[in-house]
Amino acid sequence: MNLNLRTYQKDAIGKIQESLSNDKYKKIGVFMPTGSGKTVVFTAFLEHYFKNLPPSSRNSVLILSHKSDLVEQTVNLINTNTKIVASKLQGQLMPSLLSRIIVSTMQSSKDANKIERFKRYSINNDISLIIIDECHYAPVATYQQIFDLLPDAKIIGFTATPWRKRYVMSNWFDHIAYNLSLGDLIEEGVLLKPNLITISYNTGVIEERIESCIKIVSENSDKSGVIYCTTIDEANGFRNAFVSLGFNAAVITSETQKPTRNRILEEYREGKIKLLINVNVLTEGIDAPIAQYLIMPFGTNSPTVFQQRVGRLLRKHADQKDAYIYIYGDTPSIAKGFYQKILNAALKDGSKDPLKRNDVFDDLEWLQCSEEKDTQKIEWTENYCNIITKLRKKGLNDFASLLQHKKFPPKYLKNIIDFKNNIKNHTDHDGYVRVITNKQIEILESKGFSRSDVANLSIHDASSIIASIFSWENRFGEFSVKFGRFKGKHVSEIPGPYLKWLKAKNKTHPIFALIANWNKLKSIEVSNVSESSDLNQSIQT
Repeated sequence: MNLNLRTYQKDAIGKIQESLSNDKYKKIGVFMPTGSGKTVVFTAFLEHYFKNLPPSSRNSVLILSHKSDLVEQTVNLINTNTKIVASKLQGQLMPSLLSRIIVSTMQSSKDANKIERFKRYSINNDISLIIIDECHYAPVATYQQIFDLLPDAKIIGFTATPWRKRYVMSNWFDHIAYNLSLGDLIEEGVLLKPNLITISYNTGVIEERIESCIKIVSENSDKSGVIYCTTIDEANGFRNAFVSLGFNAAVITSETQKPTRNRILEEYREGKIKLLINVNVLTEGIDAPIAQYLIMPFGTNSPTVFQQRVGRLLRKHADQKDAYIYIYGDTPSIAKGFYQKILNAALKDGSKDPLKRNDVFDDLEWLQCSEEKDTQKIEWTENYCNIITKLRKKGLNDFASLLQHKKFPPKYLKNIIDFKNNIKNHTDHDGYVRVITNKQIEILESKGFSRSDVANLSIHDASSIIASIFSWENRFGEFSVKFGRFKGKHVSEIPGPYLKWLKAKNKTHPIFALIANWNKLKSIEVSNVSESSDLNQSIQT
């Protein structure tokens, strides 16, 4: 093998091998940031994988991507650096009959006839493993069609952004084998530290924004830069403006033909082109030339997109010592540190150090709120992923979806680790799906749920949610002591002599209000929901 692996890459390979050998895990996740060498990791892993197979094995591996550019890139990397034969399954092109690795787009691989042809004629026709590059797309229906064609194959998914459509998708996996953050790699000296420069800009006039960007590019005339636009018309407008002023600028979009794209990227590497303007091309998995600064003149509201773009800037090379990010936003967003919050999240998400892990989110309401506002965070931890997996295995799909889409009130989400220990499954479920009752909706609304979020729950899931909430509140929630020598204890656990002594000193101490509310809760009928052997009887009426 010709690949020189870093320590963390070797660690990742070891963890993947360990997870793959466990029969409990069919779907394994690997979360590594942009610039960490995910493709290098799974290429090196595959060499180990095939070496450990018996000589008579006819196993093969299918690598899936959602972009044709990534297919070509992956085949070249494997064939150049290993002795394993890799070839493409793409369009009308079938892989070599000697191939042990098939690299394909999800669109090509979902064709059952192509998969059957390979299995019928290939020497290594037992596709025992599927590797998904950029696996945050794995939950889409097209991928599921492929999995259905190969039901016995294990799955390993790699991504830098383990969330999709505003919810963490890590619960899709049976096990997370390895995770690493941008911040981890910056601390290790593998990547550059980003310097964020925010620019307040409220006007929608594109010419004025171009003029502002021209000033930035002029100040960095000796450096190579990248500009991210949102539409092809915008990108062409920027390119024309820069070229007219004598800048060596070029555009790459989805409409740029492959030969032209390759020529532009090569000229950029050689320094003939100093400014590369693109529309969502230099994001996922493309080994683009490394720039020294980037500009986002239209900003972004997505931490996912932000991380993908910034990751292209942080790779080190001989001439690069600094990485500058110029990003535009409206005045309120800049004032609240909107983009600094996104950057902080991008640096911490996926950290191998549990103390440095940040919440995984794509939630603008949280990002744009003030520090004082009660925020709806979700910790990205294995515990959180396991809760949703556990709920789905129990058939509590509505319950799981509410958690997955962050529809639980903040006080439960903030204490998710404690909450998971109080998950209740209503065992009287008879198999019939009935809709939530008005009484259940009232109870959930009183606990902070939105009526629109819970109106279509099944009665079974609603019963389980209510039971879990009361169980949690009784032990951890609003009736746990937040101060003093018994902090963290439930009010019912405070010794009587201590309360008698405290009352003699201070009758208005807040702890007595807490005890009064607890006694009031115990006296009402719904307080017994979590203890009832017949939840339907006690809640549904």
